[in-house]
Amino acid sequence: MGRYKIFIIDDSYTERASLFKKIIDNSSLLSNNYDIEYNIVDETSSPVQPILDRAQSADLILLDMFLSDNSDEPFQIKQKDKYINILDKLGQKEIIAPIFIVSEMWGKDQLRNYKSSLINRHVQGSINVRESVISDAKYLDQCSTNITNAIIRSKGGHYIDISQNAPLKIIHLSDLQFGGKWTGGDSLKTKVQEDVRLNLCTEIERHIHRGAPLPNALIISGDIAQTGSLEEYIAATNFIKELLKEINIPQDSCFICPGNHDVHIPSTGEPYLKFTPPSDDDQNTRLELLKEKVDGSAPEINRGLLNFRQFAYSLTRKREWSLDFSNLDQEEGNTFFHSPLFSFYGLNIFGLNTANEISYQTSDFKKGEILGYPAKLFKKQLKRYKESYPENLNVIISHHPIIKHSTNKTICEQLPEGTKNIFLFGHRHENIQGINIPDQGAEGFIYSCAPTLTLDPKYREAHVPAGFNSILIERDKGIPVKVTITQHISTSQDGFITKEMEPYNITN
Repeated sequence: MGRYKIFIIDDSYTERASLFKKIIDNSSLLSNNYDIEYNIVDETSSPVQPILDRAQSADLILLDMFLSDNSDEPFQIKQKDKYINILDKLGQKEIIAPIFIVSEMWGKDQLRNYKSSLINRHVQGSINVRESVISDAKYLDQCSTNITNAIIRSKGGHYIDISQNAPLKIIHLSDLQFGGKWTGGDSLKTKVQEDVRLNLCTEIERHIHRGAPLPNALIISGDIAQTGSLEEYIAATNFIKELLKEINIPQDSCFICPGNHDVHIPSTGEPYLKFTPPSDDDQNTRLELLKEKVDGSAPEINRGLLNFRQFAYSLTRKREWSLDFSNLDQEEGNTFFHSPLFSFYGLNIFGLNTANEISYQTSDFKKGEILGYPAKLFKKQLKRYKESYPENLNVIISHHPIIKHSTNKTICEQLPEGTKNIFLFGHRHENIQGINIPDQGAEGFIYSCAPTLTLDPKYREAHVPAGFNSILIERDKGIPVKVTITQHISTSQDGFITKEMEPYNITN
């Protein structure tokens, strides 16, 4: 990609040149890689048609509007007809470049309402260039994030450098708990969602400014909802779709697995509540239930995660990428899991459903182990990936921590020789990372637990902050060789601090 062309339409550019430069230089995409073309539009300017023609080659259009309010009318727009004419004609030309309208006067309610009427498929957003506003680092980062993502979307929707030596970055969230209380009110309230989402986007952009690459995938390791209701999943869908849009990750690069709170048990007396949840040590009980599910004699067992499955498919457009006990098949008389293999730029990403569909507070995986029948399915899936993508890194997502401690021999025994593995999970509402170095003859693995994103201390230990993790995967000729996990720790409702963990070399 060559230098980016920034096309500014303004009547007093010289007065705001330094502010425009400050915004553009703050973008990780544009900094030191752009040229500005300035176009005067005022009472004495020439016709706008030549300006419109030149705008077609732009990568970003900034259109200044001089707004003011007085006692006689809500607001005025200097040269209003000319500005509206420019917007209309830019739309008619189907300009690909994103357009941002610029003003110093967005503070008044009437002006905000007018701005909202302009933001459509042609106008991507607005920027307040009042110097006191631009001087706020958080607002500046958000403007740069919006501009960066708008340009990237205009180039094809998703920025990813797929050259063989380019690193990959994963954003790992967990335990959003929509339906529970977040600081400031109910999590279903739009304002609270927007506050958390904007803080999250701003932190990701700040991390990029410090040298991190743009994110390529979003992983959410369960407990998206609090009770698994449709209302909670609708709120979660809106939140996650906006987040994906703002951090420029397409929906098919989002991976989600269910947690215990994602199971929906609407009322007592439902048929599936009559089943006794299997104990931690009774894998045979679960196997019998699974067999009944396969032959259709117990279809009601599927209902606990029905809302989750509808939510996950509508969001990610992936049906069967997860090691899910609702998805079984028959081969040579044995019940086994079958799923298409999913490879993502040197990563084998798949989920492990550890949620118990007949009781939302119990799980066979509470001890942090994979035993019995699930272990056979898990080992079979890893072998399939090794046969098809032997150099890839296995990224295994679950809600419950399927490692009991750093020397979990049971897990190591399930990992095919010569594989590279990282386990991502949640459930514990705290940040935990490490590496397992097993005894001779078994494979090791990296593990990372993301904390809850829920801000309310009610859902966390008092000493454990909310937050999320980012995972940088360095590659050599397309092969993952090193993993670095960064903790993004919430200090308040307004910000994060970062803590980069020691890198893990994963070269065989």
